Amino acid sequence: TKPFHLYELELRIRNLLQEQHSLRKHLQEKLLPEKPVLELQHVSDLFLTKLQTYLDSNLDNTKLNVDMVADAMAMSRSTLNRKLKAVLNISINEYLKKYRLQKSVLLLNEGHSVSEVAYRVGFESSSYFTQCFKEQFKQTPTEFSHARV
Repeated sequence: TKPFHLYELELRIRNLLQEQHSLRKHLQEKLLPEKPVLELQHVSDLFLTKLQTYLDSNLDNTKLNVDMVADAMAMSRSTLNRKLKAVLNISINEYLKKYRLQKSVLLLNEGHSVSEVAYRVGFESSSYFTQCFKEQFKQTPTEFSHARV
């Protein structure tokens, strides 16, 4: 309401930005952990839940791309990227890769072979899967499997 105090307005804006930053950080830690986790967390955000459901149903599809995900989410490619960037500060391509890698941890823990897991989570080559797994978790899938035994 007018008249307003500039100092109070600045404080409110700062608080809103901090709240958004902390929410983004919380969601990143929950959905995209740096270390392999044996159980993926569920979130109450309808958008992220719908996205995860679609990715789960198409996880083994090596041809899955941003356009297919955008169509399933009923939005354009750029809107999907913008929305995911606002929520998790990550692009849809990066999210898709990290989601697949997190799912691979669950399959490796069940005792599946590395090459089988690579194909079940949508990677066309097991060598590329191993490279991505090592970049994400700082260990190869084989090292992870042996550590779990």
